[in-house]
Amino acid sequence: MIVQKAKTVERAQAGRIYLRIPVLLLTGLLTTNGCQSIQDLFQPTEETGDYNFPWDGPLNEEGVEGSETGDPTNVTENTDPEPSPESIDPEKDSRLQIEDKTKTDRGREIVTRFYGAELIRQRIYINGKPEWRIQLRGNATIRHGNVLIRAPSITIDAGKYGKMTGGVQIYDSDNGIFIRAAQGVYNRDKETVQLLGWPYMRIKKPGQETTHITCVKMERDLAEKIAYLKEDVRIHHSDYNILADKASYTDAKEMIEIPDNPRILGKGEYLTGDRILYYTGEEKAILEGKTLYATYEPETITVPNLENYARLNGPLREKAIEEARKEAEKRGETLPDPDAEQKKPTGPVLQVLSADRIEHLFADKKNPVTKITGNVIFTDPTRELRSPALVGTGPSMAVLSTDQGVEFIDKEENIRVKSREMEYKRQEQFLTLTGDPLVEFLDEETGEVTGTLTGAFIERDFQAEVTLARGNVELNRGEDRARGEIARYEEKDGYLEFIGNPRIYRDGSWIQCSLVRMYPDQDRIVFEKNIQGAIVE
Repeated sequence: MIVQKAKTVERAQAGRIYLRIPVLLLTGLLTTNGCQSIQDLFQPTEETGDYNFPWDGPLNEEGVEGSETGDPTNVTENTDPEPSPESIDPEKDSRLQIEDKTKTDRGREIVTRFYGAELIRQRIYINGKPEWRIQLRGNATIRHGNVLIRAPSITIDAGKYGKMTGGVQIYDSDNGIFIRAAQGVYNRDKETVQLLGWPYMRIKKPGQETTHITCVKMERDLAEKIAYLKEDVRIHHSDYNILADKASYTDAKEMIEIPDNPRILGKGEYLTGDRILYYTGEEKAILEGKTLYATYEPETITVPNLENYARLNGPLREKAIEEARKEAEKRGETLPDPDAEQKKPTGPVLQVLSADRIEHLFADKKNPVTKITGNVIFTDPTRELRSPALVGTGPSMAVLSTDQGVEFIDKEENIRVKSREMEYKRQEQFLTLTGDPLVEFLDEETGEVTGTLTGAFIERDFQAEVTLARGNVELNRGEDRARGEIARYEEKDGYLEFIGNPRIYRDGSWIQCSLVRMYPDQDRIVFEKNIQGAIVE
């Protein structure tokens, strides 16, 4: 049906009838040159692929029956490629439109209107059935419900199928969606728009970060409000970029679902899994299946401890080194140079976390939260952590914690740590254990347990290489058993120090004093101050 809002004037010219009416005035669209002929619109190309009108058999055309145009001198062009949806109102501005109120194949009663500054109607035959082809030019627009679809040229067959060329733009302001592409195909019956030519979609809602999406092919379901993204999908949201082979975005859930081979890239972070559910509104990502999180250990700044500096430098140190050198010469040994620099790996350390499920909430940029569950393994070149579940807080999971049990192995120091509760600060490389913590000392070659250390509270400083146990501390190593209130294990110097009324047991004998220093590798024990005990022969 052709609606005319002004009186038309009939003119006969060269056997054709021209109806002249006021022009469709639509602002804010970047128009480009269309095809040279109607036949050019339907020539198959490599880019279109299977994106063609849904009919089989030949399409026969007859001559143009007539055309209706507005005044070309009144057509306003705007070089702005993305006008706001509020500025586009073809219902108000246009006097040339076609209206369809029939139900779609999906049973929905949708009012569809087609607008344009120029209309050309032509008789065609689809599988032998006569139909009308209508070509709209000059700010051509389709209004499907509340969705606007615009292009410089739209060709409509049988009142149902529209082929858009010269640059397509879709506005769905109810859902904050804007889409553009080089060309597209509209199907009224199926309520879909298929887009080609590197389609781009923007999701912009009040109070939310804007999401940008590009891909090779896109199909927009106008009924279900779902966008299907295909081939080389690239998504940017907040501080993250997502790469995938295919994905879909559901408006109602504000969710991007990526089923196969998804990858998330952040600042120094990499995440992947069998499937990713990315919620743009909540700013939450859920990774399921064989998930993996990779990052680099945060850079640390080592501040010298004044007490340690005083102990390791000055005349007392030089005197101790000289005495040790003389003792070594008597034994026919050579003392290593204490000032020689120890070679350690330089550069950032790659750390990898794998689990069955990772849920990353990043609405709070300064303090994001990551929930990791199911067969959690966190590794770097020298350490390995295992737990049923972990919670990471802060940027790049600066702090890892759990209350469901943990096992931590330091391969470099041959130590295994077990506990019910744990907190690990990755920036400071500082581990805190509570809930029946246990430290096991392992044989370097066999990996067998050679000793254990227990306490109410255990801390481990990986930078200083110091382990501190507090509260009912007990050490079992070979024939020796030691108890005390506080134990400090200096890994660099190779000794374990007990304070707080320590007591040593061996073969029924015991010794108690103010301080006990044990050198496990040398099988040597030093007792200091207030020594007392009993010896059983």
